[in-house]
Amino acid sequence: QDRCYRLFMDEFLSSKELFSLVEVMIGARAFSKDELLQLTAKLKKFTTPEDRQKLNELVRKELYHYPEVKHDCESVQDYLWQLVNCIADKQEISIDYYRMDRKWVTHRLRPASVMFTDYYFYLIAFLTEGKTEKPYYFRIDRIRQITVHRKKFSTEDTPAFDEGLLRQ
Repeated sequence: QDRCYRLFMDEFLSSKELFSLVEVMIGARAFSKDELLQLTAKLKKFTTPEDRQKLNELVRKELYHYPEVKHDCESVQDYLWQLVNCIADKQEISIDYYRMDRKWVTHRLRPASVMFTDYYFYLIAFLTEGKTEKPYYFRIDRIRQITVHRKKFSTEDTPAFDEGLLRQ
């Protein structure tokens, strides 16, 4: 109506909000240093230009001394997104996975959820064969490959480990 564009500053992240998010990401140590640098650079674009320089200095030292956790997969973010989509679409998957003893195994699964705890993202899934009534937990960073199958499953095929989550 006024024939102009308006930019509302409340859509930017404040410095304190951005710094809090970056500190949580650094403390979680869930991402490789490269992924963390990319995420941080993108987040900085959502703050005001005046605050960007101050944030660069605050975060620079933290990122320089970032203790990266070793991952077997190329990108935790890519696998996380792929798994979330398989969960939403209720598609069976197979994963090539390194166990704790570094033995490489393949599992066919019905993915149910993902969670984060103690530096790692986990896939919660049910086996398609054998013991299918209890959920298994797989560290996403130990997955070497994900194969998405055409076969879909329903909530009746998978026991509910969280009634409210799976039955919606």
